[in-house]
Amino acid sequence: MKYAIVNTDYERTLFQDIIPKDESIPKEGMRWEFIFFFINQAADIGLATDRDYPQDYLDYLQSLGLGVPKIKNSREGFNWFGQLKNLEVERKLNSKIWSYELLEKLGLKVDSLSIVNNSAEAELAMTKQPEQKWILKSPFRSSGAGQWILQNTDELPNFTTPHLLEPFHERVADLVYHTSPGQEPFIYISKPTKEGSYRGGLIFKRQEELRSYIAGRGLSKQLDELENVWDRVMSELQKMDLIQPLTLDSFIYTNGTENLVYPMCEINYRITMGTMLGALRKFLPENGVGEMIMLKNPQQQKLRDKVQYDKMGKTGIIVLTDELHSSYGVFLAAKDLSGMQKLKKLLVAVID
Repeated sequence: MKYAIVNTDYERTLFQDIIPKDESIPKEGMRWEFIFFFINQAADIGLATDRDYPQDYLDYLQSLGLGVPKIKNSREGFNWFGQLKNLEVERKLNSKIWSYELLEKLGLKVDSLSIVNNSAEAELAMTKQPEQKWILKSPFRSSGAGQWILQNTDELPNFTTPHLLEPFHERVADLVYHTSPGQEPFIYISKPTKEGSYRGGLIFKRQEELRSYIAGRGLSKQLDELENVWDRVMSELQKMDLIQPLTLDSFIYTNGTENLVYPMCEINYRITMGTMLGALRKFLPENGVGEMIMLKNPQQQKLRDKVQYDKMGKTGIIVLTDELHSSYGVFLAAKDLSGMQKLKKLLVAVID
C-alpha cells in the first residue's frame, strides 16, 4: 500500500529557494485535500493526512459509489498534488513569467503585459496611464493568491522580485484546456471571483455540448482562436517529459465594443480543479452539465442531510466536503442548463 500526501502547498515548496524570505506565502494547509477522494480511485493508494474525517462523511462518499481509501494519521508518503520530481520542468511550467516568454517565442506575446521587478517600477508604469485599472500578479502563486487589482490611487504592495503587471480586463468567459497522461484532453469553463480567486467551474459531459453553449453566447470564433493557441503551445510542451496533469488557462474579454481573446495567462502543471471536474463527469447524465461551486461555510453546517443526488438519473447535488471544512464544496449535476438553474435556486434556499 502506498500513501499519498495532498501537498497543496506545492508552489510554495517548488519555489521556496527563489522567493525571498520577506515575501509572505502562507501555507494552503488541507484546503483542497477533499479532491483526493474523487480523483484517486486506485485501491492500492491510501491517504496520509493529519485530518480526522467524520465516518459519516466517508460513508457518504461510499454511497456515491466511490472507493474510500485507507487513511493513516501521518504526513509521510509520496507527493500527489504536485510531484516535485523534475524540478527544472516543474518550475518552468508553473511560472507565469516562463508562460509569458513562451507566448513571445510563439509570436503570441501580449503587448499590454509587462514584467516589473519592484514596487517602484510598477508605480512608474501605472502613472503612464492614470485612468487605467491594473492587475499585479506574483508569477508563482495559485488560485488567485498573490495578486492585486489596483487603481493608480491605491497603495502598492511592497515587493522586490519580478511580478507581472497589465491592464485589468473585463472577462466574458474563462476557458481552460486540460490534459493528463493517458487521458483525452478536454475544455471546461472556469468561474473565478472578480478578484481572481477560485470559485468553481462548469463542465459538460460531451465537448459537443460545450461548443453549443459557447456558440449560444456568440463566442465560437474566439474559441477557435484559443484552440489554435493551445495547439501551438502543446506542440512546444510535448517536447518535455510531461508526467503530471496540465492546464492552459485563457480567457475571452471585452474592450467595450468587441470580444477578444487573451491567449494564455498561465500554465498549471499539477493536479488542478480541472482534474477534479474531469473526475466528476462520471456523475453526469448523458449529454448533461455539471458545476462545481465553492462557498464559505463559517458555521460549519452539515449540508449532506439537506440535498439529494439521484444515482439512477445522475442528477442532483453532491456535497464534496465534510462539515468541518471551511468551505462548502458542492457539485451540481443536471440534464441541461435549465435544470442547473433549478439546482442553484435549491442550493441557495438550503444554505439560507
